[in-house]
Amino acid sequence: MNFKLKNPKSEKESLILFYSTLSNNKRFVYSTGEKLPTNLWDFNVQRPKKTKSQKDQELINMVSMQLNRYSLLYNKTKSSLINSGIDLTKKKLKEAFDQEFKNIKIERGFWGVYKEFCNSKKSLGQWSKSTQNRYEISFFNLMKDFESSGSKLNLDTIDDKWEGRFKTYCENIKRHQINTYGRNLGLLKAFLGYCYNEGYTKNEHFRKIKIKRVVTDQVALTKDELESINNLDLGMFLYLDVILGLDLVITKEYQEGTSLMDI
Repeated sequence: MNFKLKNPKSEKESLILFYSTLSNNKRFVYSTGEKLPTNLWDFNVQRPKKTKSQKDQELINMVSMQLNRYSLLYNKTKSSLINSGIDLTKKKLKEAFDQEFKNIKIERGFWGVYKEFCNSKKSLGQWSKSTQNRYEISFFNLMKDFESSGSKLNLDTIDDKWEGRFKTYCENIKRHQINTYGRNLGLLKAFLGYCYNEGYTKNEHFRKIKIKRVVTDQVALTKDELESINNLDLGMFLYLDVILGLDLVITKEYQEGTSLMDI
């Protein structure tokens, strides 16, 4: 990481460029927009040099302060990406620099950030296999279906009304019980927290989300009870509709002591 003059042989002033060689040997080059007379540039250290002229030194100090902002942002972006298990690329750096110095908002959208979120958590090994499956399959499909029902997914507009529509959809359309809804709400809250912490949104509604769960009784079946159920002649019925509030699919794989909640 360093700086250089775009036109080092110019007899007047030159634009100053920021550059860095990445791990894949590709070079990231970015215009700082700062200009400096070439005679005030130290070509050995590639920075503005000190001078005895007060007028020149004022210009040098101002330019040096701006260049330091580029160095600090580079180090911050690099550290953040590495800690998230994401490769430092020219594209990632340009996005960060554009957003900081040109006030260009990077539009990723809900699903763009969601993909980055999943990749980051997996690469860091922060998820169990079950959590990964929930985010990549069940919760992913739920949010896609919810979006298809006409509810827009926008990180900046998720509020109490949006949460109310999501609750109604889960309970009335998907027929989710309170614990299933609570689990999915927890997954959503964790994702929205990531979006806020990474600067993709300033929406803090996720802090207000309350997760409710109910304690359910777990009853273990004995070997004889499992055998009795397995030997039932259910005729035309493919499954037992409701037993203690749960749908059960009976197979010979269940062992003695299996909990109803585990089936």
